[in-house]
Amino acid sequence: MSDLKWDDVKSFFDPAVMGALPDIYVHDTTVDDWQAVFDLIRSSGWEWEFRVGDEVRPLPGAAEVLGRGEDDEVVSLHVRVGPELLAIFRPWFESQVEFDVDLQELRGQGGVDVLA
Repeated sequence: MSDLKWDDVKSFFDPAVMGALPDIYVHDTTVDDWQAVFDLIRSSGWEWEFRVGDEVRPLPGAAEVLGRGEDDEVVSLHVRVGPELLAIFRPWFESQVEFDVDLQELRGQGGVDVLA
């Protein structure tokens, strides 16, 4: 259970206001922060897929993912954090954790609790 209450934050999760798939950023991050995200995902029991282009591959360490060249295929990490909530992480830059969620999937206190 999170400290966030649906009634306090529901305007931030309104698809009509925010768009259906808003990007969420955590700025001023490091490789270690990304590694902590990867470790959480691996240990959580959540279903996930690491994709390089359209190919599903094992999830390497954050340093390897973030050390990819500009001409390499785009990577993404699709994480099913709840039965009805998919988060798509984009480990493209060391300095920010970027992901999005489908706001149609994030409804009510249960959705907020899963996200938080």
